Amino acid sequence: MSVRITDYAMNRFAEVGGILYGGGTSTDPGIQFTQFAPHAGLGTGTGTLSQSRTALFAEIPEPRPYTTGSYNANNNVYDPVNNYIEIKVVFTYEWRFTTAYNLTEFGAFAGQAGNNLLYHDFFRQNQSDPNSTPIVVSVVPGDILRLQMEWYLRANWTSETTVNFVINGTTGNNGAGRHDGRVRVYLDFGLDAGTAVDNAIITLLPKALSRARLGKSLSGPQPTGRDQPPILDEAIESNSVLTEFLAYSNGTYRRDARFVWPTGQGITDAQVMVFDAGYGGFCFRFTNPSTFTKTANQTLEIIFRRTWTRI
Repeated sequence: MSVRITDYAMNRFAEVGGILYGGGTSTDPGIQFTQFAPHAGLGTGTGTLSQSRTALFAEIPEPRPYTTGSYNANNNVYDPVNNYIEIKVVFTYEWRFTTAYNLTEFGAFAGQAGNNLLYHDFFRQNQSDPNSTPIVVSVVPGDILRLQMEWYLRANWTSETTVNFVINGTTGNNGAGRHDGRVRVYLDFGLDAGTAVDNAIITLLPKALSRARLGKSLSGPQPTGRDQPPILDEAIESNSVLTEFLAYSNGTYRRDARFVWPTGQGITDAQVMVFDAGYGGFCFRFTNPSTFTKTANQTLEIIFRRTWTRI
């Protein structure tokens, strides 16, 4: 199905910061995923589907209906066997015809007019099969056509993956140099499973208004199971400030956010760095060295990169 999701859609996704509510900051707001594809159009054209298209082959002169996507956290997917978490937003569009058409194609759009095509396909014998034979849908005055489109966001679910980052600074400064660790997406099942998945997905959205924390285990080693939230000692927890979302370049399908722990804020022997939206997110556990210290006269800046692709 990936050829049907356009480049325009992939670039628009860089602005998504929430599911039901927008993310971002007051000066750089994002959009919510339930508003990602608010319009749809129909056409009578044919041709070769392409990710670079921004319009249908031959859109009919009917207004593009408007809708808000429907989202229910109870339908979220947590699949530890196939290693992914997933949410679904459903958009339903409706046309009432006063003119006859032989319809061949449809698409989702970001706007009520213009070349802002997000998804493009032909009507098919089996719409769930992208290789199914295209068909013609004939409508006459008085007919009603209802089109339902489901958009999914999926995050891969790995137990722990070894990564590293390098802190730049003067030689000898505490914290300068390479830091190895193990990363994982985590869910906090202190909430219901649907809300836990919701929070984890939000953290990974390109313009999520998430937080970053450094902390120490309350007692013993950090949990390593992928379902378990990191244990932080709030007495020594240190929160960063989300200072900005860095500029997005079309076609890169990645967005960076800068988090800063300023001077005057120190933390000793932190064991984990956590990015989350409250009850689920992304955890980095230090392994070599196994702890991290930031003194009160140091500034720590971390760039958190979100990337996305078609599936």
